[in-house]
Amino acid sequence: MDYSPKIGNNPFLQGFYFLTGFGHQAVIVFFVISGFCIHLNYMRNRVHGWGSYFIRRFFRIYPPYLAAFLIFFFFWGWWRQEDAPQQFITHVLGIHNLDKGTVFGVNPAFWSIGVEIQLYPIIS
Repeated sequence: MDYSPKIGNNPFLQGFYFLTGFGHQAVIVFFVISGFCIHLNYMRNRVHGWGSYFIRRFFRIYPPYLAAFLIFFFFWGWWRQEDAPQQFITHVLGIHNLDKGTVFGVNPAFWSIGVEIQLYPIIS
């Protein structure tokens, strides 16, 4: 998205846009570094195998995610929305990032958790 017409000649806004305009690239770098760290962690502890690694990672990520999701869903009123059943099911299953209607639904920050939940079984 090009914000240059809205920024104009304001040096503060130009500087802010420059510093924050690399979000997509930062996400790619984040996933590359995460993939490296996942493999590094596994290689250091490979005595127990991928299955136990997957179970440890799943229970480290999913319970806090589920708690945060339930808080946002029920306390912020998402349960009253028209698409609440779809939001609830896709978020609980960790597949909300596969549908453009649910990817940023309950909390936009949750999109990356769906990717993580889907990638761990692939690498294990």
